[in-house]
Amino acid sequence: MGVLVNPYWLLTGSNTAIGAQLGDEPAGLAIDFLALLALVRGHTTNFLGDPNSLLTYSSPSTKWITNGLGVLSSGTTLRCDHDPATLDSSTSSLTSLGVGTGIPIQMSVVTTGAVTYVASQVVRITDAADVTKWMVGTVVSWTAGTSTLVVNVYASTGYISGSSWKVIVALGVLIEEQQTNLLQSSEGYGASPWTNNTAGSTIVANDAIAPDGTMTADRYVESVNADGNGQGRRQTVSGLTASTTYRASFFAKAGGRNRCAAWSFSSGNTSSALFTLTGAGSVAGANNPRIVYVGNGWYRCSFDVVTVAAQTSRALHFGAQDAGNFKNYQGDGASGCYFWGFQLELGSVETSYIQTTSAQVTRARDNISLATSALPFSLTAGTLLTIGRRLGTNLSAMAVLDGNSGANRIINYAFNTGTSAQATMFTGGVAQYDLLNFGLQAAGTVVKMASAWAANDAAAIANGGGSLATDNTVSLPSVVTTLQFGDRPASGWSLNGHLRQVKYLPRRASNTEIQAMAA
Repeated sequence: MGVLVNPYWLLTGSNTAIGAQLGDEPAGLAIDFLALLALVRGHTTNFLGDPNSLLTYSSPSTKWITNGLGVLSSGTTLRCDHDPATLDSSTSSLTSLGVGTGIPIQMSVVTTGAVTYVASQVVRITDAADVTKWMVGTVVSWTAGTSTLVVNVYASTGYISGSSWKVIVALGVLIEEQQTNLLQSSEGYGASPWTNNTAGSTIVANDAIAPDGTMTADRYVESVNADGNGQGRRQTVSGLTASTTYRASFFAKAGGRNRCAAWSFSSGNTSSALFTLTGAGSVAGANNPRIVYVGNGWYRCSFDVVTVAAQTSRALHFGAQDAGNFKNYQGDGASGCYFWGFQLELGSVETSYIQTTSAQVTRARDNISLATSALPFSLTAGTLLTIGRRLGTNLSAMAVLDGNSGANRIINYAFNTGTSAQATMFTGGVAQYDLLNFGLQAAGTVVKMASAWAANDAAAIANGGGSLATDNTVSLPSVVTTLQFGDRPASGWSLNGHLRQVKYLPRRASNTEIQAMAA
């Protein structure tokens, strides 16, 4: 009787989860930012392991993401972000024996039924008592009646078993531009420089568990007075730029009142929004308000604040709200809301939380790269697969092969002109191809793009839809030194979103192959 043998067993990482993404390719790079696995194959120095040990993360600032337990956590390494609104619990007995061999193991998880999952979503299943023990897999099916979630698990931290788990949707590494939180004392709503709007209101400090799992959330207790100033507190910010849009954001939770308000009044401009803190949350107002449920009764609320001509300072107000006039109602002296994590930043999209105390704090741009000398890189042919999504409306790159001069570069954009996905190449400063046949991609949409190139032979496709875009008049760059992830800092093309996967091959994959990659 014959014995089945993996013909590719000598290939680096052949029997691992990340190796499965390269398959039988003898050379290439694969990075899974959902499972935090990386593989370099076909190089004099191969690599298999955590991408933090492979990639260069230049001068990282403290960054807040949601971990596998649904808790907002800070750090300076590459970590997978998660969707806190999808957090659920399970008491199913699970064992990850064998996971990580490149062959998915199908597991059934019975959850509380608080979350509805969708096939193809990537979820992280984490030991409720230890965030370092986890499994990652792709949803096969979800049965609402029995709250049964079937997952093909493809990676884990090793052999783990248990009966108390947290299940949450994984998003990928969050890559953002530089931003500054212009509000001081972001977690000290009762401290200076915050001041009361209405006499008689009080602050109960450290009265609830905040989104980061610490007992640091303050409760605002409304005043029995109604003087027209609003039930809340305010902070004045100086050094603003006139005629400019800023984004204010904060975390709020019902505390007797299930509505809160935020406003900033000025001659020539009024910015305000109302937020309902129940269910999925709801908003009212004309200043681009947004509310996102982040778990444990907390919501992240945000809205635009626009300065007028010659205006360089603005007072921002945040407080509780009854069912009527948010600026003038008589409180009951007992009801209110919990608040935490106040932020004001340039632009019209809220970025990840930036913690402040007695001064403004700047979070540096995420600059993540890998020298092409660390890859089996080819100047004569190549293939690039990228999967990611942007959260804003900016021009944003998922991956850039860059000659560091701006004159030579190969790019997979999540979004370029308007809201369209795009693949481009420049050689000696001259555009070689500009493949843009992939349709409109709204903010928050996952874009899966594959591009391939050789001399006079380039093609690209996104999300497996539409026509394959091709170009047969291509001169290739002679200098490519860096693979940049989620940005080209010299040009300001930050993804401002999540990067899930990158794969590079030192060959021109066929058109059929790249169509399958992007399907």
